[in-house]
Amino acid sequence: MKEFLDYLRQNYYKYNDIVFTAIEYEVNTNILRCRMQYVSDTFSDNDKFELEKAISSYFNNSIIVECKVKKYIVDCDVIQEYIMRFIQQYFPSCFQNGEDIAIKVSKEVNKVYSVQLKAGADNYAYLEKNDFVNQLSEHLQLITREEYNISLQSDTVSSMNSTTDILQERYDLLNSTSIQKIEFEPIEVANIHNIVGEIDVDFVYPIASIQSDDKVVCVGTISRYAISEYKSRYKNKDGSCKINKKANFVLEDGSG
Repeated sequence: MKEFLDYLRQNYYKYNDIVFTAIEYEVNTNILRCRMQYVSDTFSDNDKFELEKAISSYFNNSIIVECKVKKYIVDCDVIQEYIMRFIQQYFPSCFQNGEDIAIKVSKEVNKVYSVQLKAGADNYAYLEKNDFVNQLSEHLQLITREEYNISLQSDTVSSMNSTTDILQERYDLLNSTSIQKIEFEPIEVANIHNIVGEIDVDFVYPIASIQSDDKVVCVGTISRYAISEYKSRYKNKDGSCKINKKANFVLEDGSG
């Protein structure tokens, strides 16, 4: 998209103030639909027609171009909506974790927009790992042409509150004299009925004995099993969205 915008602004100066908010291509109809906003006082039907011709020429007039244009308006509420759409499109799994992402947008004295995001522990780790702040900053600057200070924080307060009862329960159990301590031993794998995939393991360990976050093999009873789907930010070769699946379940082996 950046290359296309550079082409448009270098060859058609009258459209330098155009801000693109969305571009969609329909393979079946060969139609490229563009939604955009303009900064100038007026934008006539002839301007729109000429813009569609300019975009079509970039693709050697091989596609049909349809533009929807409206007056450019940006404020804190609009930016927050852009951020939500960005997360839903490029980081959809964040909405599958059952955690909220708090977004606060304000305008600073120097006309720079301040964006503060707070996410639960799982979402925060995922977003940090995938360079979320830089991607969001580039996206917002591209469609609004404003400057941003973006910060991403872990909502440790809510995470601590949600786990307080669990931690207290574990503490009480560890300090209870009526609880018999159990030494966990590895379990040898036998009587395997293989359903799918390859099995390359001789022993498994009880969940309560796991001390590492490396790859582990566990056994137990599965409950509360559910599969959800979400759109990947990567596309198939034909331009369609990849649909990923995510499985959530509870695994218990009686080890506590």
